[in-house]
Amino acid sequence: MNETYRVELSGGRAVIARIARQETPWFTDEAQLMVRARDAGIPVPEVLATVVARSPMWGALVGFVLRQDVLRHG
Repeated sequence: MNETYRVELSGGRAVIARIARQETPWFTDEAQLMVRARDAGIPVPEVLATVVARSPMWGALVGFVLRQDVLRHG
């Protein structure tokens, strides 16, 4: 359904990268719900970026979301 990776950036910061190859946009609702949850005072990881684009390699929509790594805030 989707792939999830922990990516360590230079400087010691880490993010979570999630990738979905779906014909319907994926992760956009999740990102919006996380923002609403944070606004309501619920602790959730910060969403850093959400992108949905058509992949020239697969021909399908690919959704990407980068979010804060809650285990190591870095």
